[in-house]
Amino acid sequence: MLLSVTEVESLPANIILPCCRDLTSRIPAKIAKCYEQKSRRGCRTHAFVITDHKKHMWCIKPSKWLNDMKEKKHVKCPPDISVLS
Repeated sequence: MLLSVTEVESLPANIILPCCRDLTSRIPAKIAKCYEQKSRRGCRTHAFVITDHKKHMWCIKPSKWLNDMKEKKHVKCPPDISVLS
């Protein structure tokens, strides 16, 4: 389960967050949701966590294509709650 910053305010301080470790450079054709996983304690991997229209989760390596899509506002990838650590 991935949480955005706004969803975390009422969670206990000892929650364990998932961490993408097996990354792919393959990007699904239809992106439903996207979050940016930044390095944090216990998870040093920088990745984009994408859910496709079939609700499959993908851990994507940062890439020029994805950065271009974010800059053009075709895809929004807010940071997950790792920014708090």
